[in-house]
Amino acid sequence: MIKTEYLIDCDGADKYGTCASCSKDSHEDRKMIRVRIGSKAAGYYQGTAFCLCNECRELMYKTI
Repeated sequence: MIKTEYLIDCDGADKYGTCASCSKDSHEDRKMIRVRIGSKAAGYYQGTAFCLCNECRELMYKTI
């Protein structure tokens, strides 16, 4: 499973993050996303997650 979410739409600590590519903070970019890759097995999430600012997200999409 691959899931993306805007940090602005999250609650609690999930609404904060740092871009994995350029280290920009979520306070600097309101369009930052979190990408989760993994699966939900036995009631809990197993996998990895990383954040990308809007600029790095657009670069990733162009690269793919």
